[in-house]
Amino acid sequence: MQALARRFGGRRGFVRHGLARLSHLIHRPPAIDWARVDRLVFVCKGNICRSAYAGARARAMGLRAVSAGLDAPDGDPANTDAIRFAAGRGLDLAGHRTTGITAQTQFPGDLLLCMEPAQAVRLRVVRPGAQIALLGSFARPPRPYLHDPYGLGADYWQTCLDVIDDALGRIEPLLTPAARI
Repeated sequence: MQALARRFGGRRGFVRHGLARLSHLIHRPPAIDWARVDRLVFVCKGNICRSAYAGARARAMGLRAVSAGLDAPDGDPANTDAIRFAAGRGLDLAGHRTTGITAQTQFPGDLLLCMEPAQAVRLRVVRPGAQIALLGSFARPPRPYLHDPYGLGADYWQTCLDVIDDALGRIEPLLTPAARI
């Protein structure tokens, strides 16, 4: 049970990961037109943990990036654990403030990177025609469902951030100069 908590955030995260992985294998996601991408938009539920960290990591890598939440009010700070764990990786989330996806300005060159398949489904309604992908699907091994670390232990926080870092490391070489700061 401890291994499930460390790697997937618990039993629920493990089951959702397995279902997402199976769906990802059966229903191949649409190919990304990397030549069109000039900004990464990281999306999760509340924009206080996963997407906040991913946006900060991408910007630290010299990439044009923002983050938003599907259910986020505008202006809340990042989660205190997110701030602490990001600081341990050299990132400062203290100034982060949440942005709801509907408040985020949409541009034609946006690539929306979600943490969970259900978020991608919701985004297709909110942002029809946008390029949408699952951030964790770029990691190795693929993690098409990246469980929310909110309220979970340090081991899973580290796993979650490792997956985000790995995925971004694999995305970065695919981007054109237009997506760089």
